[in-house]
Amino acid sequence: MEEKKNPFASLSDKELEAMLKRLEDSNERQASYAKKQYRMSQITALASILILAIVIYTSATIIPRVNRLFDDVETVMDSVNVVAKELEEANLGQMVTDIDNLVTSSDQSVKEALRQINSVDIKTLNQAIQDLSNLISPLARFFGK
Repeated sequence: MEEKKNPFASLSDKELEAMLKRLEDSNERQASYAKKQYRMSQITALASILILAIVIYTSATIIPRVNRLFDDVETVMDSVNVVAKELEEANLGQMVTDIDNLVTSSDQSVKEALRQINSVDIKTLNQAIQDLSNLISPLARFFGK
């Protein structure tokens, strides 16, 4: 059987000591890195839990609001549909014609009233008022008023 050679047999004590020191330093750096990695995994887990809590809270508060908003939108749409149906059923042409006829007849009535007012003889009316005043003033003095 072949004898295994010791790879460190040719090294001096100082060289072995230096090699062991490098191994210890390397192990310390690996341990430090492992601690940092463990700490980062804890921070990542905490951040994930925090984000999950925020998402759950936001969902719990926003979903009811969105449902109410959709209900309100549905109510508004129903109202718009009712108004649209009423407008569709209303005969707008006939309404405009009726309003036009109303305005025309009102215009004619106003013109007739103005014609009658203008036909009143103001001078004769003033004379009649003056005559009435002249007639009543002696009676008013007689009764003491």
